Amino acid sequence: EPADASLPNRTKPSSPRSTARGLDMSILKQLACENNGIAYTVTDSAALANTMASFYKVLSPTLEPCKVRWVEYNDAITNTKLLAACLASFKPESFTTSCQGGLAGLGEASDPRVPSLLGVACIDLNMLVSLDVIEALAVG
Repeated sequence: EPADASLPNRTKPSSPRSTARGLDMSILKQLACENNGIAYTVTDSAALANTMASFYKVLSPTLEPCKVRWVEYNDAITNTKLLAACLASFKPESFTTSCQGGLAGLGEASDPRVPSLLGVACIDLNMLVSLDVIEALAVG
């Protein structure tokens, strides 16, 4: 569980992490709070991946719903540059989806709702069209 779940401004949260044993957690907590983030204490290294992934459940409500996020990265095996389009999916509050305005107003000071993240779907555009073609279209 997070040591401090407050995100005062809902902008650019960060998640400092440290694997050093005996580290003064209050320093990391202060750093996280000063940067609208969260500090986690992970005592079991096997739980580190789940703890890091759970940060996205905290981060996702701060993002604009139904907005594609573009991620450029290198494939871990081939080192090929890839471009992915990613879209988060949230538990619906009604029959209106987030793309149909079901989460309109989210993140505004007067809106107390916090959507529940179901998951994120991504597709590498390179699977459909070469990155050279995509980059040429973006420039032209």
